[in-house]
Amino acid sequence: MARRIFSSIISTLSVKTFTYVHYVTRKVALQADRDVVDATKLKHKRRMETLRSIRSEQG
Repeated sequence: MARRIFSSIISTLSVKTFTYVHYVTRKVALQADRDVVDATKLKHKRRMETLRSIRSEQG
């Protein structure tokens, strides 16, 4: 009897732990994706500003 209760507790804990770890890793991955997108946008913006300043100097 005690063994069955113990095993059910362990399985419940492992499922909760797995769910939590999955959630955290997904959150971290999403944040990393956002950081990459932000960095790319910033790079693009700087490049456009550089091109604009070169054109204005030439024009």
